[in-house]
Amino acid sequence: MPAAPIVTPPPLLIRPLIGGHALFRNSEGAILMVMRKGSTEWELPGGYAHEHAAATCQRGVREATGLPLGPIWDGRVLAINDRPEGVGVAIALVSFVFDGGVLDGATIELGHEYVDYDWVHPSAMPGRVTSATEWAVNTALNSLHGLAGPGVPYLVGHAPGGPAVAPTA
Repeated sequence: MPAAPIVTPPPLLIRPLIGGHALFRNSEGAILMVMRKGSTEWELPGGYAHEHAAATCQRGVREATGLPLGPIWDGRVLAINDRPEGVGVAIALVSFVFDGGVLDGATIELGHEYVDYDWVHPSAMPGRVTSATEWAVNTALNSLHGLAGPGVPYLVGHAPGGPAVAPTA
């Protein structure tokens, strides 16, 4: 009886979830963070979906905070964080951090998936957010203030010291 042929399955195509998150600041330099139900860590308002990053950001911010990102939003990208699957995530994630601007006195109306929001100063983030979020926020702030070099910083991995950190051209 002849041996059955060896069939190699086609490689899996990894289609990452695309994220869009907004970096909102207040006049004291604190960052608007939200907390989802069932989570113990703060995150930037936004989300992940299989749509373009700006649409994901706009929808996610509206769902999390009730804040519309309308005509005043310029869509400026402050950082890109490319997190491969593994190390705490089951799928690859690529997140764009957009400049949400300065908000003082805005009314936040949490969506049904969220339990709280807070204005968190960057120095108070360790232990309250994931290392990936802290890295993305600090890099986005550096980009905002012209300290990140030319282009948009591109972060690879889940924390500083990942495989590569290089500005995009």
